[in-house]
Order: sequence, then C-alpha cells, then structure tokens
Amino acid sequence: MNGFRAALAILVVTACGDGLAGPADSVLIGQFGIATMPIELLATHAGIELDLDCGRYFASSESALLAPDGSFRLRGRYHAGSFVIPSELGATISGAVGSQSQPGTVSVTLTLDGSGPLADPFSITLTRGVRFEGQPQACPV
Repeated sequence: MNGFRAALAILVVTACGDGLAGPADSVLIGQFGIATMPIELLATHAGIELDLDCGRYFASSESALLAPDGSFRLRGRYHAGSFVIPSELGATISGAVGSQSQPGTVSVTLTLDGSGPLADPFSITLTRGVRFEGQPQACPV
C-alpha cells in the first residue's frame, strides 16, 4: 500500500509541475471559428483539432504551447474525407494569437507533408467563440 501512495504522490507532483503544458506554460485554449464557413479550431491542454468541411480535419495530441510572441507550431495528422487522396497525411499547423488590434483571434496555417494538389498551405484567421451559421455545403463523393 505504501508503494501505491508513493506512486500517487509522484504522479500528483509531476502533474502540477512546470513543463509540457504545465501551469507555467502558456497554452492556446478555446474554440475558434468563422461564421461563413464550416471551419472550427478547438484547442485544449490535451491537443488541438482543426475541423474543415466535408470530413477533413487536422488533429494533434500535443497542446499548442505559445511562444513569448504568441506563436505556436506543432505536428499532427491530416485526415481527408475523400477517397481521391490518401486518408491520412503528416501535417504541421502553425499560427499566432491575435494582436491588440485583433484580440480574440487566432491565425493558423496548415501545411501537409509531400506534394500534390494539397501541397499549398491553407491559411485562415478564426475568432474565439464564433460558430458556423450557414447552410452545410454539398461535399464531393
């Protein structure tokens, strides 16, 4: 039983310490979207997900640690909703939180590994707490 208590104490101390997404780290947290497009960024301590239309999304199990200038960059996987391209590709998302002139925004750029029709980076600025309000788009089959 003492070994269990010691292990529990170690887990509590490491969970509350500084380091990757610990209390001393600045992490992007929140839900960001755009009212005219079905695009949403969800950022938590557990990871980040950028949902695009037609079942496409980027996901990473890393939290978006913010640098002193408000920027972040992390690796993850891009999942495609189409059978035309591979169903999963390596990808990088980079971005920055809004400046004083654009508080509550986050600009992100999604870059896929490799070449082909999706090689060009996708960039968009999203606003905290904004949700898609339009009609769903018809997705290609």
